[in-house]
Amino acid sequence: ALTEKPEWFGHLGAFAALQALSQREANDPMSVVQDEAQRALLAEALLAETRPPEVSQVISSLAWHEAAILEQQLRQVRVQMAEAEQKGDWTEALKFASEKISLDRRLAEIKGSGKYTELL
Repeated sequence: ALTEKPEWFGHLGAFAALQALSQREANDPMSVVQDEAQRALLAEALLAETRPPEVSQVISSLAWHEAAILEQQLRQVRVQMAEAEQKGDWTEALKFASEKISLDRRLAEIKGSGKYTELL
């Protein structure tokens, strides 16, 4: 997911470390991350790990993350659609309405897939 959708993760403080780890060829993950703050974050994560995550946990986490991004995009599209309507730009408003429908469908698909669970 990190290499296919880097925009999903770019805002995370650990993005640089995650990116380095996803491209690593070394056996030791600590040798890949150069930034001291990122190394400390990685060390903390590795020390806290008692067992690898289950595949279902990873899938659920990715689905939750995608849903959160879609919800953010929906908020932006709603604002843009309202602004276009206020300006009387109905062509633009219809474009945003179409985009909103597409985002709504994808969000419903994710939430109805059984992979998505609320992470608290």
